[in-house]
Amino acid sequence: MKRMFHRFTKMHWWILLGFYGAFTALSLLLLLPGSLTGHGDTLARSLAASVGSFSGPFTGAIARGFQSCCLQFSLGLCPYCGSILGIGLLFQFVPLHFGRFEHGFRLTTWSLGLLGWFGGVLISFGHALS
Repeated sequence: MKRMFHRFTKMHWWILLGFYGAFTALSLLLLLPGSLTGHGDTLARSLAASVGSFSGPFTGAIARGFQSCCLQFSLGLCPYCGSILGIGLLFQFVPLHFGRFEHGFRLTTWSLGLLGWFGGVLISFGHALS
């Protein structure tokens, strides 16, 4: 098992934590004002959606309490976001022979894959908050 993940470095995990932190903060910034003024969802639901931003395109459904239309939209968006993440993840395991550029290429594809997954947060919010 250790051999399977030998290409994952600490930088991969820092990038993942950076994306998660940024999109958690962005979710909180989008949802918190409505929760505090009473014009949005409850504070607990806003916090749950912010912490749940790790779920990517399902964050909008979490923010709206899994209403059927928001959940259907998130389920329809998931294959696209998941395939982008899957491609980024695939390049972490495929043997590449780029020499000194290999590590940079792997980090770039990892970042783009995560951007595709976490970008689903914004798209799902576009539907859920409309």
